Amino acid sequence: MNNKLICGIISILSMILLFLSNTSAQEFQVGVSPLLLDLGEIQPGDSKFFTFSLITSSRDKFMVKLNAKKGDSSFFENRPGMLMYSSEEDPSSWVQFINNPLTIESEHSSPKIKRWEDVNLILNVPLDAEPGYHIFVIEPSPYVPGGTAPTGVSVVALTKITIIFKVAGDIIRSGNILDVTAEKVGSRTRINTFFQNNGTVSLSSRAHRIRIYYKNGTILKDLKSNIDHPKPGQVVNLVTFLNENEIKPGEYRVFVNVSYVTGYATKETTLFISAKEPSRVGGAVTAEEIGISVWIYLIPIIIVISYLVYASGRK
Repeated sequence: MNNKLICGIISILSMILLFLSNTSAQEFQVGVSPLLLDLGEIQPGDSKFFTFSLITSSRDKFMVKLNAKKGDSSFFENRPGMLMYSSEEDPSSWVQFINNPLTIESEHSSPKIKRWEDVNLILNVPLDAEPGYHIFVIEPSPYVPGGTAPTGVSVVALTKITIIFKVAGDIIRSGNILDVTAEKVGSRTRINTFFQNNGTVSLSSRAHRIRIYYKNGTILKDLKSNIDHPKPGQVVNLVTFLNENEIKPGEYRVFVNVSYVTGYATKETTLFISAKEPSRVGGAVTAEEIGISVWIYLIPIIIVISYLVYASGRK
C-alpha cells in the first residue's frame, strides 16, 4: 500500500470523525423568560394565574418536565425592604401546573431562530399561609421520550425562573431563647439552646455564638449550633457538642446569641458540666432494676389470682 493511498484513507477517516463529533455536540437547550417574576400581593386563600416562556434553539422534538422547589431565602438579603418582611416558609407545593410535562415540537428552522413555548401555572395560596414575601423556583428538565436521542446528544437546561410574591398579613420576625442546658451524651457534652419563634413567619435560626467562660472570665470555647427553621410558635433545640477532652466537670458561665437573619436573641446563664457517667462492669444490674423487673412479672400474676378469688366467691 503506497503512501498516497494511506494519506487518502486517513483524510477520509478524519472527515468522518469530524462529522460525527459535530453531530454528537448537538444539545437540546432550554432557557426561561423572564428570569425573575414578581406576582405581587396575594390574599390567603386566593389563587393567582401566571405564565412564563420556555426558550430553545434546538430543532428536534423533545419534552420538558417542570419542577417547583423552595427558593433560596438569601435572595432577600440584598433587598432590605423585602428581607424584614420575608417568610422562609416553603411555597413550592402550592404550584399547580396546567400542562406538565410539555412537548417541544420538531421544526426545521435555522438553529439561530429561538422558539418559544408558554407555560401556564396557578399559585394556590392556602388560608393558613404565613404572611410576608415568599420565594420559589421552577426548574425545566429537558428529556427525549423513549430514549430516542442520538448517541452523544446532551440534554441540558440553561437556567431556572425565580418567582416571588407577598402574602397579605401582619409580618413579625421575632424569637426568644427559653433555656440553655448541658447534658452528657456518651463521651461528649451536648449544649442545648431552646429557641422559640414568637413571630408570625418561619425563621432561619442558629446559635452563631455559644461562648463558654471559666469562673475568672477567661473564654474556654466559642461554638456554633446547627441551623433550624422554626415555624411560628414552634420551639427548636439548637445543638452543639463538646468532646470529653475539651471541658472538665464543673460550673461555667455561658453566653448565647441566636441569630434569625433580621434580628437576634441573647441569654446568659450558668451551666454545670457533669462527669462522665460510670459504665457497668460485666453487665451488672442494680438492685433498683431487679425490683422493677420482678414487678413486671408479679403484676399480671396478682391480677389473675385476684380475678380467680373474686369469681370463686360469686359461686
